[in-house]
Amino acid sequence: MEGIPLMGSDPDNDVDMVVGNPPVVTPKIPRKTSHVWKQFDKVTEKNDDGTIMKQPNGKDVMKAVCKICSEKLVFGGRSGTSHLSRHATSCLKRTTSDVGQTIIGRIPTGGIYSFTFNQARARRETVRELFHLRCNAHITNLLVKDGLKHVESSLENIRESVRHVKYSPSKLQKFFETCQSLNMKVKRLPMDIQTRWNSTYLMLEAAIPYQKVFDLLFYDSDFAYKPDLVDWQNAIVIKDFFEIFYVSTKSFSCSNSVTSSTFCFQLSKIVLILKRVENVPSFKPLYDSIKWKYDKYWKDVPMLLGLASCMDSRFKFTVLELCLDFNYDYNSQSQPESQSPSISSENPWLLPYKTKLN
Repeated sequence: MEGIPLMGSDPDNDVDMVVGNPPVVTPKIPRKTSHVWKQFDKVTEKNDDGTIMKQPNGKDVMKAVCKICSEKLVFGGRSGTSHLSRHATSCLKRTTSDVGQTIIGRIPTGGIYSFTFNQARARRETVRELFHLRCNAHITNLLVKDGLKHVESSLENIRESVRHVKYSPSKLQKFFETCQSLNMKVKRLPMDIQTRWNSTYLMLEAAIPYQKVFDLLFYDSDFAYKPDLVDWQNAIVIKDFFEIFYVSTKSFSCSNSVTSSTFCFQLSKIVLILKRVENVPSFKPLYDSIKWKYDKYWKDVPMLLGLASCMDSRFKFTVLELCLDFNYDYNSQSQPESQSPSISSENPWLLPYKTKLN
């Protein structure tokens, strides 16, 4: 064995070869299994003759079968599992019902009990959930719109006169000159918009102080809509009449403060202005129209709004009593005095509070 070089030695340099330690191989961490496999099973795809389908590389063709709807989806390779996750969340046959929903109710002894449905009680509960108070601003709008239909003829001349001055530069300039000659402050004349009744009130409020100006402006004119003295007198009454509704609408429409407590106060003012024109022959159609609507919506004061008025320290019971007296005084001839509403200790509104206090 002298002629055979030893393993690990160099015969030329006579230097021993040092063999190093083998490289350390880090074991691969197995990938976590996707949660979608809780809903899918892995199966091999078969041909029509029952043989297993093979890939070009010789591996079996695998499919993922949904456990709920049995739909087959591809997986593996570049497919990933994202499409499997989407199917798991949108499966049409997927059920999320609690197990208790599929179990027949039983009493502790094991017997099956029946459920009785009370239709009347269910209807009352539904009505209570849907109960609401009508919008008072909307009701006011209905009242005024019906009333304006009966005074259009009195407002037509003033409305057209304001429109003529606004649209004619020469008339507008003459209007300014006439105001200066009478030492009157010139203000903007708003136009009347047919679909907005509050614009009618604003137009009358701005035009009535300039009655003399309009008379001088159309004195020698052949304008067909010259307002006469009767038109101006009616306009003053109409303006004062609708001013109450205008203020009430603004009060009901306020969104930065409580409005329910002022309902009875505003209602009392509306009743008073109705009483003022009740016996005026020229305004009888207007009164009848608004009065009919008023009785329909506000004849019976809503209990909730009545209590809100009582809670207001400014009004307490005074305004509510006044409002109820005004409402029922309209039919005082047909209604006995003993049936007129009043606030007393026996009033049904106060009985629950009286019972608790006692």
